[in-house]
Amino acid sequence: MIVPVFADVDNWLWQDGSTDSTFLVNTPGLYTVEVSNGCGSANDTLNASLLPAIPPLSLGNDTSLCSSETLLLEINIPGVSITWFDGSHSNQITVAGDGIYTAEIENTCGVSSDTLIVTPLPDIPLLNLGPDQFLCVGEVLIFNPGIPDVQYLWQDGTTASSYSTTQTGWVILTISNECGASTDSLLITESTDGPQLNLGPDVTGCDGSTVTIQSGITGVTYTWQDGSTNPFFQVTDDAELMLHIANACGMDDDTIVVHFITPPEPNLGPDTVLCGNEILTLTSNADQETEMTWQDGSHASVFIVSTAGVYSLEHTNFCGAKIDSVTVAYVVSPAPFSLGPDVVLCPGESILLNAPVTMDQLLWQDGSDSAMITAADDQLYSLTIFNTCGSTYDEVNVDIDSDIPVVPFDTMMICPGEVLTLDASQVFDAQYSWNTGASVPSIDVVMPGEYMVTVMTPCYTISNVANVIAAVDCEPVTQFFIPNVFSPNGDDINEVFTVQFNDGAEVISVTGDIFDRWGNLVFSSQEQPFSWDGAFNGKLMNPGVYVYRFTLVYSNGLTVVTKQLTGDITLMR
Repeated sequence: MIVPVFADVDNWLWQDGSTDSTFLVNTPGLYTVEVSNGCGSANDTLNASLLPAIPPLSLGNDTSLCSSETLLLEINIPGVSITWFDGSHSNQITVAGDGIYTAEIENTCGVSSDTLIVTPLPDIPLLNLGPDQFLCVGEVLIFNPGIPDVQYLWQDGTTASSYSTTQTGWVILTISNECGASTDSLLITESTDGPQLNLGPDVTGCDGSTVTIQSGITGVTYTWQDGSTNPFFQVTDDAELMLHIANACGMDDDTIVVHFITPPEPNLGPDTVLCGNEILTLTSNADQETEMTWQDGSHASVFIVSTAGVYSLEHTNFCGAKIDSVTVAYVVSPAPFSLGPDVVLCPGESILLNAPVTMDQLLWQDGSDSAMITAADDQLYSLTIFNTCGSTYDEVNVDIDSDIPVVPFDTMMICPGEVLTLDASQVFDAQYSWNTGASVPSIDVVMPGEYMVTVMTPCYTISNVANVIAAVDCEPVTQFFIPNVFSPNGDDINEVFTVQFNDGAEVISVTGDIFDRWGNLVFSSQEQPFSWDGAFNGKLMNPGVYVYRFTLVYSNGLTVVTKQLTGDITLMR
């Protein structure tokens, strides 16, 4: 070892009298040095010892372990650092199972490592000598498990790998190796007859399940109907099975039928709505092997429903239980209702027609199903309310009032002593108000003057003034009569509209025109006598008020009189 001394010194003095600034140490011992400069001196001592070389590492001989065993690896070397295969640094580690395990030690003088290989030992297998055996007379039973790399120990102390016997009793074998032991036994009983096979009664299974058939007899060979040799047979569909068994003492066979049934599935049908006093018969589709239970605990094949509710049926048989239910509701036929009385509307008006509050379905005449509609047209409005149990209906007639009053008054003349009838009557219902205070359709006047009438309907108000003036050429007696109504209806009474003259009047000419209430000319004649049968172009006119205009020329025996008259005539049926 070279020991340098670094300091701001001028002189060095070692224990052997040397004065170099460094000193080579190659043996153990006590080493001193004194240093000095112009300011003074100092000394120090070093004790050098000899370290041993790194020893060789040994983890031991390679070994074998059973699967359940562990191995403790340990390093007890002082003055070294230890590093195992997994990076740990303790002086011992436990390993399990086969593998390659390494370790490394290190100190100032070097490094040493070692590797340990662990190989697996075979586990002891589970021993199975098979089922108990029957021993027929003169038969030799031989047992040969055929398990390698184990030691055998039979119940009689023998250690061979096979065993034969002609005796009844227990056969016991223990096998062992480094990893443990396993034991099994079987009982040998004497049989003087061949095996007796009974597969039992026929079997019922449920669809979707697997049925396993087995004989429960050991020490025999098995041959099923399909040639298979397992001690059991599994089926998932209807089948007839046959099994043949045999041993040294004899043989036997048997058959069995496996039948699969469907789990009981009741079906009460869809939910149902009944009306009034209707009843519903619910029927079970169960077979004789199925028990039926209704929601009330009864077990009949049918159930009579007469009230609303939820009804259920449970089917139970070998395969389990299934349940179905149905909801039955009772519905009442819609109750009668009213949309109200028929309605007369003025043009531009409308009303709301409301359906009654109901959970049933609605159908208006236009196909809509709203709770209300607006009626503004001249037509019949209808509503049908219906459900599965019936319907009810109502209608209301909406009439748009188009009857406009016509009051064709003009200037009229009156002679002293005459009575002039002013007629404002309409063919439809109306109210009348005269300036005379009268409230009738027509009034009789005997004096000249202005006579105003107001005709009122729910939608219209029409006023007109009849200007009655005194005639210049008055006759002492009126020579003619003009009616204000006629009825051409075929009863031979008042069939035509005509001007009637007194017997003393000499008619010279009669010219007359008839107008409808819109001012259209519907009849004109200059023939004598004037006569209108209520027709226009050969077709009877509608009932109503028509306006006439006459020019009468006649003689009263004293003078010739010409009168121009305007008035109205009512045509009735």
